[in-house]
Amino acid sequence: LVEPHTPGTLDMQACLKAGVPKGPLLAALKRGEDVTIPKSDPPVIVKAADVIGVPTPGRTFIHLGDTSCSDNIVTICQKLGEKQSVDGGRLCPDYLVHESTFDDDTAILAVPRGHSTSRMAGGFAKQLGVKDTLILTHFSARYPPPHSATV
Repeated sequence: LVEPHTPGTLDMQACLKAGVPKGPLLAALKRGEDVTIPKSDPPVIVKAADVIGVPTPGRTFIHLGDTSCSDNIVTICQKLGEKQSVDGGRLCPDYLVHESTFDDDTAILAVPRGHSTSRMAGGFAKQLGVKDTLILTHFSARYPPPHSATV
């Protein structure tokens, strides 16, 4: 999942200082369009870049099932990064949720069965350049649900 970028905020003080009247010209600036102040002599052009703050980048989230080979995800992230011109053509997700059936003690069982270990998931997160959080999960009918406490 790729969240869209949030546009920067319109600096109303800068707009008023530049002589932009309230109304449609403010909306045009917010859309990123440069505007010409009406009835100004000589014409005054206000550039949107001068009155709009820095946009907030959208967050990215990847959720993987239990797989011992995630090479296709790396390729997809590279293509998304190139498309969005992110980090020099590399999409580095903020969050990665990765199913992880096995730990290091049972790693010998993982790959032949197409599963991953927690260490493999961590290595994959590092390979992708996950910026914020790796969440390991495991859902299995083999293990009974934990007892819930009444609070």
